[in-house]
Amino acid sequence: MEAPLSPIPACQAWRDALDNLGRSPDGLRPDWFRAEKFHVPVTYAQTPLPLARLCVLEHDEAAAIGQFRRLAGAHALNAIVTNSFPPEYFETHDGRESHFQQCAVLARTIEVFELRQNRNLESLRSTVAMAKRECLA
Repeated sequence: MEAPLSPIPACQAWRDALDNLGRSPDGLRPDWFRAEKFHVPVTYAQTPLPLARLCVLEHDEAAAIGQFRRLAGAHALNAIVTNSFPPEYFETHDGRESHFQQCAVLARTIEVFELRQNRNLESLRSTVAMAKRECLA
């Protein structure tokens, strides 16, 4: 089953990116912890994109070439909430409750996976190949 992915009505841009785009940071809200990064409002996409799977990445030095694990229930919801925008972002939009409800809908309607990977560059090719196989399955 696929759930529609509603685009978030803002993106983040560093000051130099704004400069290159000819945009001023005046009036833009700074990112909550990075003074040189700003939230830039954008319009909603005309058509939502289908989302069938979500994969969250976790650092794990014990994972040789990476390990996939399907998450369900509260584990899936926690992974989605943890890996989405910080709660402070939603203070100025629909609010935390709406964000949590959207995450809960995703957790119920899409497959959520965790990919545990180490940071060893020697195993990166194997991890990428395994992730491709898993995602295309």
